[in-house]
Amino acid sequence: MPNTLKDKLNWPFFRDRALVPAGVRVKAWRDSDPFIAAVRLPGRTEKVVASITLLLILAIVVFLMLFDWNWLRGPIGQWASAKYDREIQLNGDLDVTLFSWTPSVQVRGLRIGGPDWARERDTLNVADLQASARLRALLVGRIEMPLVAITRPEVVLIATDDGRQSWDLNPDAPDTGEGLKLPPINQLIIRDGTVSLDEQRRNVRLEATISAREGSDGDAGFTLDGQGTINDTPLTLVIEGGPFINIRRDRPYGFRAALSGVNSRLEARGSITRPFDLGQFQATLSLQGRDLADLYLLTG
Repeated sequence: MPNTLKDKLNWPFFRDRALVPAGVRVKAWRDSDPFIAAVRLPGRTEKVVASITLLLILAIVVFLMLFDWNWLRGPIGQWASAKYDREIQLNGDLDVTLFSWTPSVQVRGLRIGGPDWARERDTLNVADLQASARLRALLVGRIEMPLVAITRPEVVLIATDDGRQSWDLNPDAPDTGEGLKLPPINQLIIRDGTVSLDEQRRNVRLEATISAREGSDGDAGFTLDGQGTINDTPLTLVIEGGPFINIRRDRPYGFRAALSGVNSRLEARGSITRPFDLGQFQATLSLQGRDLADLYLLTG
């Protein structure tokens, strides 16, 4: 009896296909499918390239973890000295921690010399400086610092009759009238600091101690306590503020200050409206004195 199914279908095609092993058919289907081709397993070349890339990354990570950052003290000091036209040195150990959500750096023995006209006195000496930054902010181009800790900073500020200032690192830049702007610092600690001021136009000499302590006791907070002379008469300055802990730009930082000299006294209570933007503050002033000329000498 004739097989009508054979007559109607391409029987040789089905017969030959049935004799092909299933694995071969699956391979042919896989090779011809565009989606499978797009996500196919890497070949030998891709595996070699990926392995070499991974080894290079691991080598860089190990190198940075074991790298002695002290080798960079000299080059950093030379670059900074040339840029700011004054001698800048890193005389102590330099430690850097990169692999963290808050990369940090610690510098010991930082020295920033004075400009050409005041080289006999360094502008800044710091025994130990520690600072950290948030990695997520750095990745989007911002600087946010969870911690800045400064131990035994010695600051010397000299202002001449013709307006030169020893602390101005870029004296040729035009004066925009804006105050100093610092990146947000969540916690600022200053231990055993000193400030020396020589303001020649008004004949002011001042030596002050400065500290910023954390904690809940009565000693916590920021304090600057200075004594000196103005026109060869006694001068005192006291500035106090709260602890530099959990400081935010949208929360004003309060302070109070008292300046006494030449038979006059100036008191101020106010706040920095945007912390670390020192060009924006508000304060209520109280003046006491026997002569307006003395008050003008005190306030400038």
